[in-house]
Amino acid sequence: MENLSDKVVFITGATSGIGEEIAYQYAQRGACVAFTGRRAAEGERVAAKLEAAGGKALFIKSDVSIADDITRAIDATVKKYGRIDIAINNAGIAEQMTPFLEQKVQVLDDIFATNVRGLWLCMQGEIRQMLSQKTAGAIVNVSSVSGTKGFPGTASYVASKHAVNGLTKTLATEFAKENVRINAVAPGPIRTEMWDSFAQANPQIEGLVKQLVPQGRIGTCAEVASCVLWLTSDGASNVTGQIVAVDGGILGS
Repeated sequence: MENLSDKVVFITGATSGIGEEIAYQYAQRGACVAFTGRRAAEGERVAAKLEAAGGKALFIKSDVSIADDITRAIDATVKKYGRIDIAINNAGIAEQMTPFLEQKVQVLDDIFATNVRGLWLCMQGEIRQMLSQKTAGAIVNVSSVSGTKGFPGTASYVASKHAVNGLTKTLATEFAKENVRINAVAPGPIRTEMWDSFAQANPQIEGLVKQLVPQGRIGTCAEVASCVLWLTSDGASNVTGQIVAVDGGILGS
């Protein structure tokens, strides 16, 4: 297992699910992990878990849809650990499946406030910090297969993840010569709190989704996290501007 005790990792939305597992895998390798989330109790639980795994942990209660929260979180990370080497933008929200003509504009606004505007603001702060350090940096955005394919009933979420992919590719190109690599992972269906909530509201959905996945199963948070860690490793030093699917074959079929 690679030793990352010399790395500082900043992760948004890491109080559960994919973000928590990403934070845990970095902590297992000894990294200093600063992470955000909106739930204080869950944040403290995850911080204790990361320290027990061998890492250093700093939880900052914040919401990426609030610009001042993002600035405060990045500043707190730099104050505590001195820099940011790796940033993982995982915070995001979804929507219940709803026919487009019944969807509400407020849902669209809420999803874009977190998934797009929040990501935009996070990346601006992260990249600015990395450039000020004059050292190599790596950023991974957590997108979705919905960033490439369309799925009926989830127009706002699908549109937001297409925007995530666009930001990833554009900024990867813009900052490639500055030695800041920017990629995204695109999970398919993954067993998380968000997925369980979605499936409970749509009882038939899990069976239908499994039929759409060539591997015939729901993926795990650990599988996504492993891909994220590789994308930020020295082994991926020539990889930037890529959207890497972790989807059981959905985008390849």
